[in-house]
Amino acid sequence: MSQIFFRKISNNHVYVQLNYWLYDNVMPQYPAKLTKDGSNILVTFRDVPEAITFGANEKEALENAVDALVTGLSLYVDAGKALPKPSRVKRGQKIISLPPLELARLRLYQIMTDKVSEGLDSRFA
Repeated sequence: MSQIFFRKISNNHVYVQLNYWLYDNVMPQYPAKLTKDGSNILVTFRDVPEAITFGANEKEALENAVDALVTGLSLYVDAGKALPKPSRVKRGQKIISLPPLELARLRLYQIMTDKVSEGLDSRFA
């Protein structure tokens, strides 16, 4: 459950209070598919097809996968689109979690877009 409150302090300043359980009791994790591609490991995300990367080995590929996921989700934010929800992990897939700072940024984006779509406090969006 999230709540966001706006209070006008002066003509140029608005105080924003955000009451939100950051992780929603579960940190979103996106399943990634690792595929051998020549001498590299290719990483793709079913839920975020824009996020594609690779690495020389599995460790490097998984490290790069975090950056690719963050970049892919940022494209949704830039376009003003809803963020894709993570699907269930299938056998053989790896789980990629968002860094805490990026998670906070994306949660705030979700809250703000939800409020605007509901017509609440849209004058501050």
